[in-house]
Amino acid sequence: MHSDLPHDLFALYEAASALGDGARRAEFMDAVRRERPGLIDDLDAMLGADAAPGFLEPPEELEAGPAPAARIGERLGPYELVEPLGTGGTSAVFRAHQARPIERDVALKVLRAPRIDARARGRFADEGAMLGGLVHAGIAQVHDAGEDETGRLYLAMELVDGAPITRWCDRARLGLDARLALFRDVVDAVQYAHQRGVIHRDVKASNVLVKIESGVPRPKLIDFGIATLRGADGQPRAGTPGAMSPEQAAGLSTDTRTDVFGLGVLLYELCAGARPFECDASLHLPPEAPQSPARSLVRAAHAAQGGLRGVAAHRDITPAALERRLAGDLDAVARRAVSLRPEDRYATAAALGDDVLRVLRHEPVAARRSSFAHAARLFARRHRVAVALVLVLVLAVTSAILALSWALREVDGARARAVEQSEELGRL
Repeated sequence: MHSDLPHDLFALYEAASALGDGARRAEFMDAVRRERPGLIDDLDAMLGADAAPGFLEPPEELEAGPAPAARIGERLGPYELVEPLGTGGTSAVFRAHQARPIERDVALKVLRAPRIDARARGRFADEGAMLGGLVHAGIAQVHDAGEDETGRLYLAMELVDGAPITRWCDRARLGLDARLALFRDVVDAVQYAHQRGVIHRDVKASNVLVKIESGVPRPKLIDFGIATLRGADGQPRAGTPGAMSPEQAAGLSTDTRTDVFGLGVLLYELCAGARPFECDASLHLPPEAPQSPARSLVRAAHAAQGGLRGVAAHRDITPAALERRLAGDLDAVARRAVSLRPEDRYATAAALGDDVLRVLRHEPVAARRSSFAHAARLFARRHRVAVALVLVLVLAVTSAILALSWALREVDGARARAVEQSEELGRL
């Protein structure tokens, strides 16, 4: 039945995704396991990542999947499981309560029993080690790691009671500037990880949760399950179709610019409400193959659910004003971030963050060459009060000069008339 299975991983992924989660997919996967054994692990990981948009997504939004490796009320080490929070390809996440030595609730990530093999254990250990070395306000912290008496592995992490950043911003009807400010916090967290040699490889909205801390919204980067150390070999193809970079989708080596691409996709979603590419399949081709160009932010907003009007409503702005804001420098920044070739993107996450800050400050951005007229307009926008005062002063001085010139002309005219009258009297 499946003798004509494609040899390409991403064609297999497309075919498996179309079959849902029932018996037909199970039959298909069995055929892949027999006929394409070298691709089954990567295909399984991709389907797992796609089925769970984020490992801390609310349980009502999760796809049906294999039973988790633990049950509510059970204990793993010092942690009692309270409720499920999410599930992924290899693990399940629970809200758990720790009574001693510190009483607190945590997010407990448990490796699922059917997936416990050497490869899964290695990745799980790597995630704990990487996260343990990342201490940043924008990254969910690891509190503990362990293994219970039955051999179940777990990570106890900071519990982030929040919503994915795009959903949180829409609910709060956050304007573009506020969204860009939150985005820069995410960039800062990603840059921090990069400086410590960690590439996340799955930067997407559902892996950035926003919670309120001391009355201030704080985005938290979560789920380093497929992260790698910079320069690591044998990187898995796993990722989220539509959000991962072309080189990651093609199974090539990745570096920090892969996360720049993910950040660019997130920037599109925050600003325009849609991803930058016409279809996810455009990222399933090798980088040298023809691919769909990224939409402009304006086109993305028109293509988003609800169209430009709906996107504008979530940003508390009129459609016309939103269209103006999405064009120009902000569009140039977003499109550079999602360039299909890594060398055309920003070299670092920090460079992307710097350009976003320039957009917020109405300064010329590095993503495009600014004309003198454009730079002058940005300068005037940055210094509106000063420019207005200068214009008033120039107008006042100009008016005074014109008035003085008119008065001098009147004086010269009166003098000439007086001389003429004097000469006429002399002739008499």
